[in-house]
Amino acid sequence: MNGRWWEYYTVRYLVGSIVGAVAILYLGKYSPFCKHVQPLLDPFLQESNYFLSAIALAALGFAFCYIASSPVLVFHTCRAYFRCPKLCRCWKRFSITCWIVVVAIIIMAGSIIGCCSKHLSLLAMILLLSIFIPQIALLIFACIDRFKTIKTFYENLAEKRAKPTNTRKKSFQTEYATSYRHLREHGNAMGIIVLEVILAFALANLSSVSCVVVVLVLWILPGVFAWIIGTALEFNFVDRFPFR
Repeated sequence: MNGRWWEYYTVRYLVGSIVGAVAILYLGKYSPFCKHVQPLLDPFLQESNYFLSAIALAALGFAFCYIASSPVLVFHTCRAYFRCPKLCRCWKRFSITCWIVVVAIIIMAGSIIGCCSKHLSLLAMILLLSIFIPQIALLIFACIDRFKTIKTFYENLAEKRAKPTNTRKKSFQTEYATSYRHLREHGNAMGIIVLEVILAFALANLSSVSCVVVVLVLWILPGVFAWIIGTALEFNFVDRFPFR
């Protein structure tokens, strides 16, 4: 990292872990289902042992942050489809219509949130679906495409990074890559905080343990497909660059 301490993941996601710890405290106070799991946490969150309580709370906060970041993993894995030629052509062709639809959706979402402010469970479900559905859409698109776009994207990216160039151009490429990595990773960190807030709000408005388990499974499940896509890339790497 060349001594640039702000680039380390520990520093970058420290705020996410702190927000996660606050979310755990929030759930412990306001969530109906926490009364079922509170006895399990009491030995670790004793007021008489502040050091043990701080360690336990930090660990739970980090775990909550990690779980909440699952959608970011899916979006990052499938980011190649954000510039898919078919989508780009559709966007250019229907750009005005798309903007009208986007504005209409924002207005509609604001109206729904306003109407549902007195029905927090319904609002929580809408927020969860707004995170869940785009992930499923991307994964379905990837499966239909047989990960071809993702494979091509990573092949081109690897070739671009590894391609030998003159010193001046290589320096430009390095600085450019550093810039977009900073933007992307810090954007990820901010996005994780938003996801933590949404997840904590949703869990706080679920009354049963079974509902909480279902929500957590559905929240994490799309992220599991990152392993499948990573394995597909690995197979592609082995097939394209066989051992000599």
